[in-house]
Amino acid sequence: GVDSFKRQMWFLKTFGFETISLDEFYAIKTGEAEARGREVVITFDDGDETYLRYALPILERYQIKSANFIIWNYAERAEEKKMTLEELKRLSHHPLVTLGSHTLSHADLKEISIEQAKTEITDSKRKLEKALNKKIRYFCYPMGSFNEQVMGFVREAGYRLAFRTAEKYSRNYPNTLHSIARIKVHPRHK
Repeated sequence: GVDSFKRQMWFLKTFGFETISLDEFYAIKTGEAEARGREVVITFDDGDETYLRYALPILERYQIKSANFIIWNYAERAEEKKMTLEELKRLSHHPLVTLGSHTLSHADLKEISIEQAKTEITDSKRKLEKALNKKIRYFCYPMGSFNEQVMGFVREAGYRLAFRTAEKYSRNYPNTLHSIARIKVHPRHK
């Protein structure tokens, strides 16, 4: 786990990849900035406390930017193995870190009612912004599961970009601002 992550980050730094923030990625996606071709965006989901304990020291060592998508209910309730609101408040000022929303409860947005889906998307943004006193501009679909209506709610809520995960749910969707495909990296990936 930690050793393979350290090797991966060392590889990115050593071989000239540039890790960029989500703001920088947004600027490239919208044509405000030009891509040089070696940019990488590093994202984490769920707000696990292992990010603080294991990943962040490695990211700091190599000066690598990353984003973490937070599940509001887990942070608010200080769920075991998740970062607390206090920890997130401190993290929100970190120059290498961007925090985004991963809904209120990590519900599958295609499986719940339309009203619930809208609440999961909009309220998580509003609550995170209030708690952290910071704009939350980026979103990640739980389990990568979404449809046109869900994507519409994400746009309406004012998120600049939205990320998907598992291709099995979203292979029919083009790579747009609110449907950005990611590559999942497992601990077994050396």
